Amino acid sequence: MNTQKKHLTKIQNLILKSMEDNGTNWLKPWAAKAAEGFPYNGISKRPYNGFNPFLLSAVALAEGYKSSQWATYKQWTDKGGSLAGAKGKGVPVFYWSIKKYKDKNDLDEGGKPKEKTGFLFKNYIVFNKDVVEGLKDNDKPLPDPVNIFDDKKVNQFIENTKAVINYGGGRACYSSVTDKISMPNASDFKGTKTSTPQEAFYSTLLHELVHWTGHSSRLKRKLGNGFGSIDYAFEELIAETGAVILSIQLGVSPEPRADHAQYLNGWKSAIKKDPKAIYSAFSKAGKAAKFLEDLQPLNFIINTKEAA
Repeated sequence: MNTQKKHLTKIQNLILKSMEDNGTNWLKPWAAKAAEGFPYNGISKRPYNGFNPFLLSAVALAEGYKSSQWATYKQWTDKGGSLAGAKGKGVPVFYWSIKKYKDKNDLDEGGKPKEKTGFLFKNYIVFNKDVVEGLKDNDKPLPDPVNIFDDKKVNQFIENTKAVINYGGGRACYSSVTDKISMPNASDFKGTKTSTPQEAFYSTLLHELVHWTGHSSRLKRKLGNGFGSIDYAFEELIAETGAVILSIQLGVSPEPRADHAQYLNGWKSAIKKDPKAIYSAFSKAGKAAKFLEDLQPLNFIINTKEAA
């Protein structure tokens, strides 16, 4: 088994176990850990995105790490750190990149290979700051930031997107036909042991905003899929994950949608069949979150850059 496949299998098992243990709350423990300090590169100071924040948070939770700062072996050692006791502690972070290539098996009329665009899947190994020794005081990264819920900030974030939102209905949904979001009033939402009614409202609205990014005039995802189809469930996974990413960054305690229980088995089957499927969904969720972040004015503070 090559290294990349080995890492993907490890992630596959990690996700499936969380789904078995926590059901529709499978992202919650990782989100809670990430909320304590969003995973970022301790050297470049850039936050990780896509699936990577959840993966790093899951490992930090399992290993008992206090820091949310990560970096490659070279980055830490260049800063004077030692990873002598970190054998087996490396964690992969994954990235897709677009690559053009010539397909020798598909020729044009002139007999020349057609140029096509594909995705290059790659990974880097990073280590948590807690396993690094010997860093001098002036080389130690800054303390981890903590995001605090501020309803005015969250509301401003949503308004800055300019999405058309109609309030007062009995159901939260997004229509790709009308390009409008429908939401019950905030007063209709109830809190839980881990979130306030306001947070439950914003968590749901952020979910619908991620759907909104998939419109043909924006990120052009496949929307309008039949209820219960694989494509429908996949888009729901993107929306829920994107909402969690945004919730963490905005200090909102994310709440999973109750109707996602019906998709859980489908998600598990897809992940068992192809470990890359979950990364594809998380990658699209990360792009959706980034799209919404890019709609914010320059003076609106939120993590936007991908870690390296």
